Amino acid sequence: MVYLILLLGLIVRLININQSLWLDEAINVLAVRDFKLFDLITIYSPGDFHPPLYHVILWFWIRLFGTNEISVRLLSVVFGLGTLWVCYLLIKKFFSEKQAILSTILLATSPLHIYYSQEARMYMETAFFAIVSVYFFLNVISEGKKCNLGSYIGFIISTTLLLYSEYVPYFLVLSQNLIYLPLIYTHKRLMRKWLLSLSFILLMLIPWLPYLWLQLNIAIGVARSYPLWNSVVGQASWKTVPLLITKFLIGHITIQDKLIYGITTIPLILLVGILSLNYWKAGKDNWINKVVIKLLIYTILIPYLISFFISIFAYFRFIFLLPLFYLILSYSPVSYKGYFYRYSVTFILLVINIISLLAFNYNHTFWREDWRGAVSFIEENERNKQSGVMFVNSAQEAGYLYYSKNKVPLVSAINFRPEAYENIWLFRYVQEIFDPGDSIRHNLEEAGFHKRNEYEFNGIIVWKYSK
Repeated sequence: MVYLILLLGLIVRLININQSLWLDEAINVLAVRDFKLFDLITIYSPGDFHPPLYHVILWFWIRLFGTNEISVRLLSVVFGLGTLWVCYLLIKKFFSEKQAILSTILLATSPLHIYYSQEARMYMETAFFAIVSVYFFLNVISEGKKCNLGSYIGFIISTTLLLYSEYVPYFLVLSQNLIYLPLIYTHKRLMRKWLLSLSFILLMLIPWLPYLWLQLNIAIGVARSYPLWNSVVGQASWKTVPLLITKFLIGHITIQDKLIYGITTIPLILLVGILSLNYWKAGKDNWINKVVIKLLIYTILIPYLISFFISIFAYFRFIFLLPLFYLILSYSPVSYKGYFYRYSVTFILLVINIISLLAFNYNHTFWREDWRGAVSFIEENERNKQSGVMFVNSAQEAGYLYYSKNKVPLVSAINFRPEAYENIWLFRYVQEIFDPGDSIRHNLEEAGFHKRNEYEFNGIIVWKYSK
């Protein structure tokens, strides 16, 4: 059965995988294509605000499979399927075969998990190493004094790789310690083994710590220079956690009318609340229920509180918790005796996934930014040799550079010479963040350029200016 689920997971992850790369994907691909491996780690990664493991793996991957949209995204598909497999093994071992099957089906058809399994970013890699870390963590707890060396080694390796993948999972490791240390503080032998494991993990992280410090300083500088950036990277508010729960269920789709969107999500949040409460009550007789839900709560709550001061809370950074989320939701449908309740809840959860997937795949407005379409349109419709493409910030040029055939050159907004150009295609991408005063537009208009047309490519706004 699990192999059929994996096949289903693969099929739905290949549908529409050839969408245009969005900006951050293009930045990653160009970096791993153009940098030497050592420079990728020491020069590129410090300014990327992420640990370097994904970039290193992708560096080798593209040299085997190329840099087109499908090739670079297949790496995330592999990690996504690996996550399904480990999720099944974990739940089968610590809960039941039925719950393992249902949880894995829900994860295989999860619209959010599918979306990020199709993205050339580190989120699926993170999810894979996170569930492997949790698997070995539960092994260590359940086996206690009888725990073999393999479980500790598995925990050390998977957790180290996790911490080299993304920063938010550091809170997962913190949660593991908040749960396990109180259980073993009187057991000297277990305490020594655990602290020794943590020491090995820290030892392997030491080479990265200077770059982490550099990233923190760069991030602080960016936040000061561009204050609105905080709202993008994850500033906490009262609706942050409800949004997280909603996105976990319906993925990347949304409803433009915020009132209707809010009303629609209330039943979803209530459903999650009821199923989670049932799972928690069952924890009175099963210690592992409490461990799992504590892992989920601590790993969300701690960064949520921190995000009121440091913006780190964005729902997509918590995708690595999806297996635990579905583990909790699937408990009631396989544990309760009433057939109507069990099958109705299972039906509802599957219908949410299916409807969300259909809405996403058939409504292109939910798709990624269409840099491919924007670049193709400009290069096919611009015949004037005295034309150029301009961005409000040079850091946003990667999408254009990835797709461009150099028919219309990039123009620097800083060293711009108006007399050399007849037409300018101005990309307004994240203008409100990186050019809040709209100075680039004002400079063009003061130089005698007039706006002729406006085009939109799924979130990419382009204005054509002519003299």
